Amino acid sequence: MTAPQTTLTRIDVERLSKLIDKHESGQFAAAARLLRAKIASSPSIPAEQVPPDLVTMNSLVAYVDEATGKESEVVMAYPRDADPWRGRVSILSPVCATLLGLKIGQSAPCTLQDGTASRLKVVAIKYQPEKAGDLHL
Repeated sequence: MTAPQTTLTRIDVERLSKLIDKHESGQFAAAARLLRAKIASSPSIPAEQVPPDLVTMNSLVAYVDEATGKESEVVMAYPRDADPWRGRVSILSPVCATLLGLKIGQSAPCTLQDGTASRLKVVAIKYQPEKAGDLHL
């Protein structure tokens, strides 16, 4: 099963494009390639048009690993704002790179940090900046 169509915000595309250029090789190369592919194949929309069920940067997302059934939450963070102890995970992680642009109910394949193949499904978005009116994040 392939990944579903994703949608990205224009501001996320702009910011992530700059970030990807810095990480195309090395430790974060796989996530950078995935993000570049999403940017190339995804429509981008203005923040004011973001539906409330779309995973965007700085969203608090509940998801399930369909391989294990384990449910988790993550805040989609830029690397400078990442703080795993507070649940703020870098977009350059496999999990966040996979979840970005999905809608509630959608799932996509993911190769986890340890190399394990899985599939992640978005079950809820507990906070989304666009819905909350926090368009500056």
